[in-house]
Amino acid sequence: MMFSPATESPEMGVILEAVSKTYGRVQVLQPTGLEVADGEFLTILGPSGSGKTTILRMIGGFVQPSSGRILFDGADVTGLPPHKRPFNTFFQDYALFPHMSVAENVAYGLRVRGMGRAEARARAAETLDLVGLSGMLERRPAQLSGGQRQRVALARTIICEPKLVLLDEPLSALDAELRHHMQGFLKDLQRRLATTFLFVTHDQEEAITMADRIVVMSQGRIEQVGPPRALYYAPKTPFVARFFGDNNLVEARVEDGQVQCALGALPLPEGVSATPRKILVALRPEQILLSGGARRVEGHLVDVTFAGAVTTLTATVGGHELLVKMASGANPALPAPGERITLGFDPAAVALVEIAP
Repeated sequence: MMFSPATESPEMGVILEAVSKTYGRVQVLQPTGLEVADGEFLTILGPSGSGKTTILRMIGGFVQPSSGRILFDGADVTGLPPHKRPFNTFFQDYALFPHMSVAENVAYGLRVRGMGRAEARARAAETLDLVGLSGMLERRPAQLSGGQRQRVALARTIICEPKLVLLDEPLSALDAELRHHMQGFLKDLQRRLATTFLFVTHDQEEAITMADRIVVMSQGRIEQVGPPRALYYAPKTPFVARFFGDNNLVEARVEDGQVQCALGALPLPEGVSATPRKILVALRPEQILLSGGARRVEGHLVDVTFAGAVTTLTATVGGHELLVKMASGANPALPAPGERITLGFDPAAVALVEIAP
């Protein structure tokens, strides 16, 4: 079955057009539009049940959407089975054949496609070298560490040169040190291959570390899409503001062309509606200073927590609790809990978060 042309959508990459998924009366994915640009590392991030894996499996062809369509390079692939799509999926369990050698596992896809044994083995050796396993062609999966088995599965995923690699929480089973190492390895590999990676995870740090863009999902819908820095420092919804680590969220109100809150009267950014309404303001703990800053507020210190390189202060300002994070060596002489303190910040660092009516 060949791709059917969709001349009205000539863009390169993957496009979801109002795609949804319903099981019985339960809608696990609301009508969703999304573009995955050719050659980018896109991460879909969200808690369990948010719909992120549903999107990945629909793009891969393992689940059919209840409505909408999926385009790839302008062609409608919605009804194509997985083996008809130029994509490969990297699964959590690796699914290696225990009776085959590493080289045979990696070459399997090429052999299924009819490539000769010698040529397939040569290609497998090249791909294993790419993932740093050049000396392990004859080993069996049981003789490898968890990280090595993962690289074998990855080599098998990329050997057929897919135009899109789908990765469903591939690092979840690894320990913290190996997971951190593999994050850098996967990002570097994606750049060298210049292949599109669509990565699904529930780990915020993992998403920020690896992605060119992040899609944040909650309850079957997209909350926000953007580069990691934009989502971290400029969240658009309360969910995104709370989901990316510690954040100071303070109730506020837009009045008389300003933002009124416990941090004082803040300027309304250009382009933001001056309509009176309740909102939230978000300010990251590392953007608050114990001294200095363009804007200063008075408060009381509640607690000091030392965590190695970072020290966290808990303070109250105008009845709101604020977290302040700083390098532990930067302020050796800290006030004691109960003392009055002055906190400083740059008003330009404050993000406005709209509240749904």
